[in-house]
Amino acid sequence: MNRSATGPWAAYRAKSGFDSAASANASMPPRSSVSARAWTVTTRTWTADPANLSRLIAFLTANRQGERYLLATSPTLLAAPIIIQTGEPVMARGGFHGLDPILTPEKLARMVAANEVRFVMLGDLSLISRRLGAELAGRPIAEWVRANGKPVDPALWRTGSGRTGLRLYDLRPDAGYVDGHGKRDMPRHSN
Repeated sequence: MNRSATGPWAAYRAKSGFDSAASANASMPPRSSVSARAWTVTTRTWTADPANLSRLIAFLTANRQGERYLLATSPTLLAAPIIIQTGEPVMARGGFHGLDPILTPEKLARMVAANEVRFVMLGDLSLISRRLGAELAGRPIAEWVRANGKPVDPALWRTGSGRTGLRLYDLRPDAGYVDGHGKRDMPRHSN
């Protein structure tokens, strides 16, 4: 069904020229490839490297044990490309820039106990988000995660040895890991 021709927005779309702009963009690649390209161009973090993102996704997917969320991130910056590539739910626990926390430490603890979330990424804020105050806004959750989770060995979920502030935490570390290739591994944590 062509929504531009019917419904309550039809008149607005016709007046605004939205449909002519959309048809002018008809030759553009599908939305997912545009999003992936925009992600690669605009991001200066390690996640701009498709190999790192693929390795993280493989690790998270292989180690998912029925949790509702594949990962909990601070802002949407890391959540969006994972959702686009996997179609799986990823929690952006601080909203777009990480400034709007949706959880308290108590709520996160209940979600972990209810098997809704296992892995949490810390250190995933952009420079802009940090300058806007996202570190302060997310501090209670970050402190709870550091106190109750264990950092996952980066060799399991990212490529190379490049320096990065990203830290993946496991909130159920005794469950063990699968390495992303289906090989079972004992719990490995970084210090």
